[in-house]
Formats: sequence, structure tokens, C-alpha cells
Amino acid sequence: MRDKFTVRTLRTVTALLPIALLAPVAGLGCGNDGSGALPPDVKAIVFLQRMPRGDQGNVFDYQSYAGGGKLVMLKPPAADGTPTTLFPTA
Repeated sequence: MRDKFTVRTLRTVTALLPIALLAPVAGLGCGNDGSGALPPDVKAIVFLQRMPRGDQGNVFDYQSYAGGGKLVMLKPPAADGTPTTLFPTA
């Protein structure tokens, strides 16, 4: 009985997790005035780009190390922005 309850609970959590993660973002989409999810004074985004682990392209395997990551700036912060590698330098 307890095992069935655990499985049912895990299935429910698994089904609701994407909704819980995406719900806050849903209210920040582009409005009719063209405003995006970011405040207007954000001119660039800096992020860490990790190397894939294994053949699946998994970058979330924190138990292993793969060299070659880099620090990248995306300016403007949009899909058509220009990525610039900040580190490592050439």
C-alpha cells in the first residue's frame, strides 16, 4: 500500500513540476506593446556555457568534469543577440 502511494505521489509531482516551473514565466511574456520579460535597462546577459557530458549532450551532470566551459555575454539579450566569449580569452 505504501509503495503505491509513493509511486502515485512521484507521478503527480512529475506531472505538475513543469507547470510549477513555467507558471511564473507565463506572466512575463511579450505584451502588445512589445515589452519582453526583462526590464528595459538590461542591455546584456552573461552566462556560463558548459561542455556536454557523454553522447547525450548532458550539461547537468555535476558529478563529472569536462574542461572547455566558457563565460559568454549575449548582447542584446535576445535570440538574435551576438554572443561574445569573455573567458577564456584568445
